[in-house]
Amino acid sequence: MKWRVNTTPDAFTHSTVDPCRFGALNSEVIFSSLELDVGSCLVDAGCGPGEYSVLAARLIGETGSVIALDRDPWMIEQLRQTIAAQAITNIHCQVADLGAPLPLRDQQADAVMISAVLHMPGLTDRWQILFSELQRGLRKGGKLAIIEKSNASAPADHPLHLRLSPETIAANVTPHGFEQCGLVELRADKFLILFEKY
Repeated sequence: MKWRVNTTPDAFTHSTVDPCRFGALNSEVIFSSLELDVGSCLVDAGCGPGEYSVLAARLIGETGSVIALDRDPWMIEQLRQTIAAQAITNIHCQVADLGAPLPLRDQQADAVMISAVLHMPGLTDRWQILFSELQRGLRKGGKLAIIEKSNASAPADHPLHLRLSPETIAANVTPHGFEQCGLVELRADKFLILFEKY
């Protein structure tokens, strides 16, 4: 059974981020692209305070698991507070540098999502490590969804030099055992590029 997401504000009662942004980014499309089932294992790489992790945890049920990773201890602490407040038992969060070996077992995950992370200074020169690690931790046929701001426009809150094109991302991901299998415009300034591990 494939899930379609109905985003509701009560999923975010302890979140520091406005839940409406998930509707704006069409979370239904994002989660459908990952083909999450009950019992799936999702890695939320660069999870921030964990809004996507919380949504995914509800979708995959108690037999599934979310591995939420972020380099910022404060973000992980925010997610831990949400987990405790909502009695969520299937999110495992950890401080982790995405440009270093990741705390994942080989072929542990069914899907990986990376939202608004790749452009960050300090990570852009370590993509090869990240994509190699995700290839190791993802099962064959597993999906990798990357969400970034388009470089077609440059609102003041996100300078153009930090923007990435889908072509740039694909050129860096595909050498690591992935094939591009989708590209979706989520908003005029955001896209999702989807890969499958072969």
